[in-house]
Parts: sequence; structure tokens; C-alpha cells
Amino acid sequence: FYIVDEGECEVFVSKGGEAKLVSTLRQGNYFGELALMYNCPRAATVRAVRDGLLFGLGQEVFQHILRSSAHDRRAQYGTFLQRVAILRGLTKEERGKIADVMVQRSYKDGEYIITQGDERADTFFILFEGDAVSTKSYAPGTPPVEVLHYSKGDYFGEIALLNNIPRCANVIAKGDCKVVSIDRRSFTRLLGTLPSRTYL
Repeated sequence: FYIVDEGECEVFVSKGGEAKLVSTLRQGNYFGELALMYNCPRAATVRAVRDGLLFGLGQEVFQHILRSSAHDRRAQYGTFLQRVAILRGLTKEERGKIADVMVQRSYKDGEYIITQGDERADTFFILFEGDAVSTKSYAPGTPPVEVLHYSKGDYFGEIALLNNIPRCANVIAKGDCKVVSIDRRSFTRLLGTLPSRTYL
């Protein structure tokens, strides 16, 4: 398991015999956890694009840390994930795998969670606490208009990941809120075949 401390790395996934760039990793990003968590082959190739520094954990240490926290995480998020519409068709074990890789983030009132046009669309979000609104500008130079309201259990951000396109709208915290997020690599592995509902 690796954490990027300095430098920059690119992540490639092989599709149809062709290596496709799916993500860029910078300071604070991590990789290699899925193969250790599920005892499976590496699903991607990570290549350094400039000199850098990584921190690494061996499999035994990583799995010891994981076992000590996995039960608490699954208990915390298990009931919540059952209420998320896009995940209702999944088994308890599949939802547990999603809980294993989720990261919780907090946003203040008016803070942008997603920004329209952002080309670094590498995260899928589920609203965990509070509310948020989506706004969208339909033509260059025109002010954005509110198009959707999000509450606990609503999700957004999947379209940019599924289609590898920039963000199509803004999502803004309405009051303080918390989201849980899944990065592109985990989303593709665990949720990439699910149907999309929104357009963010």
C-alpha cells in the first residue's frame, strides 16, 4: 500500500489491450489498497511521471490495521448505505466493500463540493449529513441556475467518472454538511457497471 508524499504518478488501466490513463496521483493520494484488501491481482499500473517520494506499508501491517478498523466502518456506514438508491441492489458484502474505501469530508455553508467544468473529476459523492444544491450554467457567460436539491442519502458525481468528462454542474453545500466519497479507482472497480441517474 502506497501514499504519495512528493511528486506525481499516473494510473493506467488496460482495456482491450490498450493502456488508458484514468487518474493522476499527487501528494496525499494513495494506491494499492484494493489488491491487499481483497487478495486479488493489481487492477492498474501506476507510473511515476517525475521524481517523488512514497510511503509504503507491507501486506501484513496493512491488513492488521484494516482488520482493526473494518468492523467499525461497516457498522457506521452499513445502515446508511442501505438507504442509498443506487446501492439497494447490492449485497451486504458488496456494500461493505464500498464502506471500506469511503472517505468522509465536511463542507461549510456555500462551499463548492463540485465545480462545473472541473476536468479533475475523480470522485463520487454521497451526502451523509445536511443538504446541498446543484446549479448549472447552460451557456458561456450566463449565471448558473439551481436545478436540484440534495439531502441525506442522495449521490452525485458519477456521470463524469463513467464518461470521463468534466463536471457538468456545481454542487454547493447548503448549510454545513458532510459527504462520503469514493475515488475514481474504487468507483470503477466497485460501482462502474451501475446505471447512472444524475448528470454531474
